[in-house]
Amino acid sequence: MIRGFIPLPVYFLCFLFIGLRINTLYPRKLRREGTGFIFPIFSSLLLAVLGYASAKPVSSWVRGCMAFLMGFALIGAMVFVFESILSSIWRRKKIVLKRIALGTTFMLMGWGFFWGSRLPVIEKMSIEAKHFPGPGQGMKIAHLSDLHVHSNWSTQRLQRIVDQVNGLNPDLVVITGDLMGRLYMHETSRFSPILSRLMAPLGVYAVMGNNEFINSEKTFKKLIADTSIRVLRNEGVYLENGVYLAGVDDPVGADSGGGNPGPDLEAALAGRHPGDYCILLSHRPGIFRAACQKGVNLQLSGHTHGGQFPPISLVERRVHRYSAGHLKEKGAHLVVSPGAGTWDYLPLRLGTRNAMQVLQLISE
Repeated sequence: MIRGFIPLPVYFLCFLFIGLRINTLYPRKLRREGTGFIFPIFSSLLLAVLGYASAKPVSSWVRGCMAFLMGFALIGAMVFVFESILSSIWRRKKIVLKRIALGTTFMLMGWGFFWGSRLPVIEKMSIEAKHFPGPGQGMKIAHLSDLHVHSNWSTQRLQRIVDQVNGLNPDLVVITGDLMGRLYMHETSRFSPILSRLMAPLGVYAVMGNNEFINSEKTFKKLIADTSIRVLRNEGVYLENGVYLAGVDDPVGADSGGGNPGPDLEAALAGRHPGDYCILLSHRPGIFRAACQKGVNLQLSGHTHGGQFPPISLVERRVHRYSAGHLKEKGAHLVVSPGAGTWDYLPLRLGTRNAMQVLQLISE
């Protein structure tokens, strides 16, 4: 695995496919000697070595090399699939099409890394809140997810995002998992003071995502220890305005040891009085149907990154029924964030944007 996301053999197959497609661009002597096969082998081995090195504190150039190789494999494979189709139609233009495809790959990678490094845009939504306690404009919620704060993040970037949130003057701030990426214990002191500035009248609440469990639960606890962030772990609380706010653990928690039970919707909703307006925080959106059956009015989730970039976005829509945006089903609402950040080692976005959501609950 590279960062526990895409298996290394997938990258090898992508490199192999690209290598075979661009093999005809090499000088004829190199093609005869089979040098085209060296590219996928060397690239895969280099990615494996960098992946092993990334398990320890490393400099930004290691992450940069990994991002380049991963982006080239995934974006290049997609581009050269189209090239192979066009080359089968216009056979006399094969060399030209291959050169265009190679140039397009680098262009898309540059474009994707540019947008992946941008601050999140603000998506505004109005949610009809049936049975909301109180008339008129119910409450304003700032929804953050998938920041993936990691070792190579700058404190300035996090500060600007916190300023964005506070500038919205929300009544409630929620973080639906993966606040932290690959981060080490000694690095938490860089980010904790900034996170402590997140403020809202009704509080700042969070749930744990898969990355908090995979990377280090202890590091996550230290990261938020001196902040006002309260983590809901299969539990719920009543806010001052009478709304019941519940949160569940990510399923990865059950596999991480330490007695973590994984998501327990029953426990999270145990303290709720029947009929009271209920908001559920769950890192993954897949629990939505079960939440509907339990009477949850609004679920906030992340995890999917909206696919982040093709071809991952195509797979994401197949794996997750709820990829991003707002869905209403059986009177309940689901809002899935595309994420305010990107995967730690692949800060690349195409067709999606880093985003945070602002929800205005409106009583019917």
